[in-house]
Amino acid sequence: NILYLGRLHPKKGISNLIKAYFSLDQSILNKHLLIIAGEGSAKYTNSLKMMVQKSNHKKNVIFLGHIEGDVKEQIYKESKVFVLPSFSENFGNVVLESLSFSTPVIASKYTPWEALEINKCGFWTDNTPIKIMKVLEKILTMQKTDYLTYSMNSYEYVKGEFDVSKKIH
Repeated sequence: NILYLGRLHPKKGISNLIKAYFSLDQSILNKHLLIIAGEGSAKYTNSLKMMVQKSNHKKNVIFLGHIEGDVKEQIYKESKVFVLPSFSENFGNVVLESLSFSTPVIASKYTPWEALEINKCGFWTDNTPIKIMKVLEKILTMQKTDYLTYSMNSYEYVKGEFDVSKKIH
């Protein structure tokens, strides 16, 4: 799965993620669902759902609504990549959550996550459908050993940089 989890709001760039997903090669679409978890205004949420309904890929995109606890944990674990295509983000706790479950992240350059690329646990990209699509394609088609490196680096990065027991002093 490809996962977006968070508030559904125009500033989050979710429509760019959906457009990027629809631009992927059919062979990739057949293997990976786009999961969108979270809530937002009814008007915006419905606009995203209409975008999906008008496409040829409506069976490939799942809107879960608000999730938490064990369900949220399971969704992270079942996802190959988490995407935060936001136009504005101070931090993004969802990035840490994803990395802590060894799920690599794609974040837009409007987020403070350049370290994803430096630590080989994800990608930091422009927030355009074409750029997001190219990075999705890269991570979804990489060799299994390369993906496992990104996955292991995800957990190690969070453990090394954000573990309270190591940073308390």
